[in-house]
Amino acid sequence: MTFQIFIRTLILAGLTLQTACSIETEQEPFDRIFLNGMVIDGSGAPSFIADVAIHDGKIAAIGKLSDKKANERIDISGLVISPGFIDVHSHAEEALINPELKINKGFVTQGVTTSVFGIDGGYSSPDVAAIREKLKRQGIGTNFMFFVGHNGIREAVMGMDDRPPTNSEMNQMKDMVRQAMIQGAVGLSSGLMYLPGNYADTSEMIELASVVSEFNGVYESHVRDPADNLLSSIDECLNIATEAGVAAHPAHIKAVGGKNFGVAKEIIQMVNDYQKRGLIVTADLYPYDGAAARNLSDLLLPPMDWPEAEKLLQILDRSTTETTRQRLQGELDDFWPTALQNAELRQQIKTVTENPPEGIFSWIKAVGYSSFRIVVAKSPGVEGRMVLELAEATGVDPFDLLADLIVQEGKTPKLTLGAIQESDVRELITQPWVMISSDGREAGKDGPSGHPRFRGSFPRVLGRYVREWNILPLEEAVRKMTSLSASYLKLKNRGLLKQGYNADITIFNPEEIIDRATWADPWLYSQGVLHVLINGEFALRNGQMTGETHGRYIHFEGITETTTN
Repeated sequence: MTFQIFIRTLILAGLTLQTACSIETEQEPFDRIFLNGMVIDGSGAPSFIADVAIHDGKIAAIGKLSDKKANERIDISGLVISPGFIDVHSHAEEALINPELKINKGFVTQGVTTSVFGIDGGYSSPDVAAIREKLKRQGIGTNFMFFVGHNGIREAVMGMDDRPPTNSEMNQMKDMVRQAMIQGAVGLSSGLMYLPGNYADTSEMIELASVVSEFNGVYESHVRDPADNLLSSIDECLNIATEAGVAAHPAHIKAVGGKNFGVAKEIIQMVNDYQKRGLIVTADLYPYDGAAARNLSDLLLPPMDWPEAEKLLQILDRSTTETTRQRLQGELDDFWPTALQNAELRQQIKTVTENPPEGIFSWIKAVGYSSFRIVVAKSPGVEGRMVLELAEATGVDPFDLLADLIVQEGKTPKLTLGAIQESDVRELITQPWVMISSDGREAGKDGPSGHPRFRGSFPRVLGRYVREWNILPLEEAVRKMTSLSASYLKLKNRGLLKQGYNADITIFNPEEIIDRATWADPWLYSQGVLHVLINGEFALRNGQMTGETHGRYIHFEGITETTTN
């Protein structure tokens, strides 16, 4: 299927939704009816005023229903009622395995009803199975799906070896991909910027992605070298998908780093060229002018024979408890300012941070100083500045600039690992094939670390890009959060307000919805979402979490006619 046919299918599906659905009288009384809502059905079609009835977890009717019987009637005059938002790129599962955080508050309060996990290549098929079953047993606040990850599979089979796989190892990796797809994975996710994924060449990725084609799945990728070789890295992603015969999805697409300011138009042209050749290409985007955020001290690496190296490895180990991780992180936060005041120790830290040993990941090596922008600092004239710009202006080596800030301010200074121009964000967000995501985590804690996208992405689009800046029409913004995402995931009963579809519903005030999270305080919840229903039941009611977990695991159905509930 060409991309043009793919889009036309979406439009034709949407055109059927503007007329009121028929009402099955034998369903009365409905469980509940939402009255007088501004219906934005997710197709991109114009909004209209109507009532929406819910029964037995499904959308039972849309139209004039004021004379129909219902167990509950809720007037939503002045509010938008839309499909629940679908977050196609989420890391929330890292915290949701903690039963105390399972309701997924940071995302439900944004209007999210379905989250997609396992992105950036992290999980092998056994990892996916273990996390999936744990979430199913304990309950979860949102529906969820999974990708299987190349990095996780490669490490499980080959460890951290920097070499091509043997035939036997390749067959083992292909078997793991196939097993995950049978169990319902959306496709193969890669994180070619990270280790050990970075050790794989293009041919390895094509062979593994070819397994996904058997299931009509997706190749999703955190591309290889976004800071220094962005266009060739995106081209590699699209070429892998083309050769493997699968749909392509470059993740959290952006013109990231100072070297790539203004490159969005070239990204768009490349994608359009591949689409004209018949490749289905979609992408997701979080609506911010900076990529991942870190405290400055989080970039540092100690020499591997120092005790602090063992602490760092424990922090990075997924099996480490949160209590232990926080204690060790606090010890490192206290260590760095003191160590960096010693010239000899500073030089040793710089050496290993800029040139880490094999198997150790360094952000400074991966993306370079040219990508960094300071987003939080007490020192005057620093906040909002590019690191290289500051270093050149002051005549200071960029590492020493960061080190001096850590000595002066401790763990307060914070930077984005990938600065982005707002004009590039706006170029990309308006493309019809770009959907909205959070790339977020549900940490459930207060503190300065983290990114405002974690709790702000979806309301930010509706509050800033729609209402304040007029970059997107409201109906198009909702489409990018609902039916476009559902089509990418091949969901056949979600993503539209349509009779018979699962009642995943978000109700918000279009005049009040807004993000509140900032770089300095990323844990502030968004406002303006009043009600969220997941499979017909309230997860958020009158702006308050119900504490209930109505989410389900959604089995990817790329080659069959129905979606498993």
